Amino acid sequence: MSSSSSHSHATGSPPSLVFHEQQVAALCGRHALNNLLQGPWFTEFELADIARELDDTEQVLMLERGADTADFARFAAEGSGNVDDAGNFSVSVLSEALQRAAGVELDTGKSSVGACISDPSLCEAFLLNQADHWFSIRRINATWFNLNSMLRRPEIIGTFYLTAFLGQLREDRYTVFVVRTPHGRLPAPLVGRSANRIKKIKLQSALGRPPHNSNNVAAGELIEFWRVENGLDLY
Repeated sequence: MSSSSSHSHATGSPPSLVFHEQQVAALCGRHALNNLLQGPWFTEFELADIARELDDTEQVLMLERGADTADFARFAAEGSGNVDDAGNFSVSVLSEALQRAAGVELDTGKSSVGACISDPSLCEAFLLNQADHWFSIRRINATWFNLNSMLRRPEIIGTFYLTAFLGQLREDRYTVFVVRTPHGRLPAPLVGRSANRIKKIKLQSALGRPPHNSNNVAAGELIEFWRVENGLDLY
């Protein structure tokens, strides 16, 4: 670490701290939200609670139209439209969770999404979905990161390449959501800015113990904080 430390002093700027949850089962919706907000904000159980609330609300609306209608019979037979047995959550669940936690809204307007893809500086982050997979792309300290939970570690994306990458994802039938925040800023990574602490958290999570003050992290889950300096992975 000596060469990295001297380089850090030479640049005069602190490294970024990047939170990254890797894929567990079919919980990419949860991973996408936590990676987007840069910390263990949600568990799958909390998201499931939101799904049940939305199911209950939808049921009340359907009952208002009559319990003996064909639409209600179809609704009752289909089960939850907001979470399945594998842990896949609907966009309604993810949107509601983001709104409650951080006042974040998801924008799919054609003109606003197109403008942000052409000029990523207009926004802070993107949430992407294709079929059952969700992942997030976010700017942290002026650097864009691909935080896909299927990756072994976060990937830095240059601004020019980001435009091409998002365009290709749209061609591949991904839905691109622009992340809108009430104050134009997403939460900073939920960890103290100490290289030793980051390293300790990474080692502890690998041993099955959750990071300090992270009640939403279950034992044994792979939760990692990566320290990035000038595009170089220091761990």
